This record gives sequence, C-alpha cells and structure tokens, in this order.
Amino acid sequence: MTTKATTLYTSLVALLLFSFQSCKEEDKTPISDIKIGKEEMLKEVALNRQTERKILLSGGNGKFRVNVEDSRIASVSISRDTLRVKGLFEGETFATVTSHDKRARLKISVVPPTLGFSHDSIVVYPKDQIFYVSLAGGGENVTLKKVDPHNILSMRWNGRTGILEMHAHYEGAVDITATGENGTEAKLHVKVKVADEIIEPGVYGTDRKYYSSNEIMRCVMMVEKEGFGVTMHNSARPYGGWITTYNGASLQITPEVINPKLGDIIEVDLLNKGNEEPIIASGKYSLTIEEIREKTGTVILRHPRFKVHIPYYTR
Repeated sequence: MTTKATTLYTSLVALLLFSFQSCKEEDKTPISDIKIGKEEMLKEVALNRQTERKILLSGGNGKFRVNVEDSRIASVSISRDTLRVKGLFEGETFATVTSHDKRARLKISVVPPTLGFSHDSIVVYPKDQIFYVSLAGGGENVTLKKVDPHNILSMRWNGRTGILEMHAHYEGAVDITATGENGTEAKLHVKVKVADEIIEPGVYGTDRKYYSSNEIMRCVMMVEKEGFGVTMHNSARPYGGWITTYNGASLQITPEVINPKLGDIIEVDLLNKGNEEPIIASGKYSLTIEEIREKTGTVILRHPRFKVHIPYYTR
C-alpha cells in the first residue's frame, strides 16, 4: 500500500471513529419532557372565537409537531418553539404536542366572550329620545330581563348587532340583567329623571323631560284646612266668580301630611272637582315621601305617574 493510500485510509478510519463517538455522546444527551408554557406547565387554555393564543414550548429535542382532535373547534400550528391556538367554535378539544419520543396534551376550551354592558349605569330623560347601550359577549343566545314593576321603560334587543334599544316613559329606576349561554350575568341600572325641579305647589306628571311643561294641576290658589287637608284650585275664582261661563277645576287632597319622614309611604285620597276628564282619577293612592323641604314647609309625594307638592305640618 502506498503512502498516499495509507494516509487516506487512516483519515477515513479516524472520521468514522469520530462520528461514532459523536453519536454515542448524542445518544447520552437526555431528552426532557415537553413543557407547554413559559413559566408553568399548562394543562388547559381558554379563549374566545376568532382569538389566538401564542404559547412557548420547551423540552423534547427542540423540534415539535402538533395535531388537534377536533379541528372544527380550534386550529393549531407550530412556528419553531411557539404553539399557536385559534378558537373557531365554542366547545372543547385536545391538542397533542410531540417531540422525539415525548408527548404532551393540552385541553382547549373555546368559550363565549365575557358578558358586559358598555355602561354600568345611565341617566336618561322620560319621553326625550330613544337611547342605546351595547352588550358584548355571552354567546349567541343572550336573555334579557328587567325589574320594572311600573313599566317605565320599554326595550328592544338586537342580538345580531349587540345593541339594546330603550325608551323611557316615566321617571323612576329600572334594573336590567343579561344572562349569557354559560350562565354569566351582566347588570345595567337605568335611572329615568326629569331634567328640572318642582318649584311651585301643584301636581306634576313624570312623563316629560321637564316638570315646568307638565303641570297636571296648576295651583293658582290653595286652601288649607287644619285637620282636613288641602284643596288646589287652577283659578283665582275657584267657583267661577262673576264669569258664569268659566268652570274652575280643583283637586282635594286628604288627609294632612303630618311629621313626614323621608321614604315613608302614606295613603291619601284625591278628589277631583269641576273637571270632567281629569288626568288623575279620584281615589285612594299610596304615595312615597320623596323630598322634605324644611325651608318652604312643603313635601313632595311621589307616584310612578305623578308628583304632588303640598305643605306639611308638624305636631
């Protein structure tokens, strides 16, 4: 064998020995378990439709593959050491990540977005205009309920656009609860408030933006009778005076309001006189003491449809 051939043979043997040794050392390198997640090992991930999560992978031999059991619910892919999960439809499925002879399993839950109104509470005026509030999340089948015993608010829900349309009819408050497919709830408080304040004694409706343009009984003259109550007249000549063609209207309110306490409910009798078609029918009413004005010695009594501003007495 020539010197040149000997040298070539020696080089080939050395290369084979080096390759064999490298393979042995590589075989001795331990393959760690696959870790899904940067800090903690994730067993489950939750996301909404059309949203994507990126999750860091480690372990194995650094080369990863993934498959998903139900591709209708979620899609999965891997870019180097990053797992991408995208929600497609509400439900649950599993993804399996493999690397070398290691395997890890991840539960994927596609859930409806968190249910919520665009506002926690709003203040609106009666008969002013239609107003809108958006509602997001909760899935396709969201139900709405309102606590509105006096029917002061009408509403219409458009699930396709996520818009709740509301129209206020009277002053008051309404609580609306939205319930999503998974039972989660969101609440909205609606306060319907007249824009101005009651100044003069009288009876005022609560179904317009301003009290000043909504006097049910304009009190031009008031007669107070101790131990009885008050009578409001809408004319300075309550019985027609010398004008025989005029028929004044009056409203009698009994009994007197004595030592009122804020929030108390009192029973009063209303009696219309000289008004053939009164807005408020004669009869017995339960009225709430809404405001006590010590400076003027008057009290405001609230009914869902009207308010009464009259004197009170202390004994």
